Amino acid sequence: GWQFLLKAYLEEFVNVTRTNVVLLILINAYHTSNNFDQKIEEFIWSDDKLKQLYESHSNQMPYLRLVPFPLPDVDMPLLYQLSNVFVLPSRGEGWGRPHSEAMSVGIPVIATNFSGPTEYIKHEQNSILYWMRYAFEHPQQMKTLGIQASKDMNQFYCVDCVGRILENKLKLVVVFVSLVMTAYSFNLKNYFFTSLILHFWFFFFFKDKNKKYSKYNTKKNNSTKQLHKKKKKIK
Repeated sequence: GWQFLLKAYLEEFVNVTRTNVVLLILINAYHTSNNFDQKIEEFIWSDDKLKQLYESHSNQMPYLRLVPFPLPDVDMPLLYQLSNVFVLPSRGEGWGRPHSEAMSVGIPVIATNFSGPTEYIKHEQNSILYWMRYAFEHPQQMKTLGIQASKDMNQFYCVDCVGRILENKLKLVVVFVSLVMTAYSFNLKNYFFTSLILHFWFFFFFKDKNKKYSKYNTKKNNSTKQLHKKKKKIK
């Protein structure tokens, strides 16, 4: 959704002192041509509002810079740390590796309130789900959110943390398979015993996850309600 990002940025920051804000876009030709300068120019001039803005405020439009691809992985932390906020308005993510990378180095994220990243992005606690202008006008709060984001990623989603979770789940798989093999060895193929095994499996497989995230989900739902209220106020 780079078009949404570009349109929102240009409309929101027109008339802002140009040296105070700049949008860095890391470009990547994914199933498309790599002529991004032309793509961006064509998009701007095809949008009536953006075209009008450029015609009437040509010297007051905010800066836009393209970061060429490929950028070596070793340089990605430097790119993140050059920024005050990382913005990725994607339509959907499996997990959202760029989001978690930025948060890990202490950069707050503005992201779409949908799919994978909603698992770890807590609105107004470690990142925000919209408001580029708000992020620009509250730099100190963004630093605070970035610090919390880094703590959350290192505490809950580090390599060792995820490894321990997977290890525990694999142990449960072994237990489940052992129970099934035991049932077959005693010819216990009736529905009652099968149902008992499945109930045992689901209870222990999801018990830790439900316990861990029950409080978080409550906070998350409350946060989402507050988010919608603030959206209505802004409108």
